[in-house]
Amino acid sequence: MREILFRGQTRKLGEKVWMNGEKVPGNWAYGGICHGSGDFSIIYGYKDGDQSSIDKFVVHTDTVGQSTGLTDKTRWDELTEEERKFWLRKHTAEEWTGKLIFEGDIVQGVAYSEVWRGVIVWIDEIAGFGIRYRKRNDPTAWENASILKRLQLCKDQFAAKVIGNIYDNPELLDNCDNT
Repeated sequence: MREILFRGQTRKLGEKVWMNGEKVPGNWAYGGICHGSGDFSIIYGYKDGDQSSIDKFVVHTDTVGQSTGLTDKTRWDELTEEERKFWLRKHTAEEWTGKLIFEGDIVQGVAYSEVWRGVIVWIDEIAGFGIRYRKRNDPTAWENASILKRLQLCKDQFAAKVIGNIYDNPELLDNCDNT
């Protein structure tokens, strides 16, 4: 059985700023969800990957996204020192399989001999996750779903990496011809 996992931001990018005017990054909470009727929901789980205790977090409903259950193609040697230390608190380096992909993540990979960048979304027509490209007029659900499946099944056809998310890094979608 796969784990049903959600994430949401307790603080959005830029809600607070440092003394020098730089935006403070958002905080993410992970776990189960109780959707609120307004701007906020509750996530019962852990914050920024620390699974030592379960807490209740008020998160912005518009930042909530579900895990796809898939991991990206980020290699261990591509992680920052901080990301490695965090992973090694509960795992070994040999257990690394890639970053977990969530709804709202921006992924980049090679498909059909071109570099593509898109956003992970839930597609109602197929009851599954897919990739939406902003500059495509009318991407079909099946095309998007099959590309996401290639991410899992045919690893050499679409070697996708999570490069950010639409909440913290929306500018990443502007910097690619095939979004």
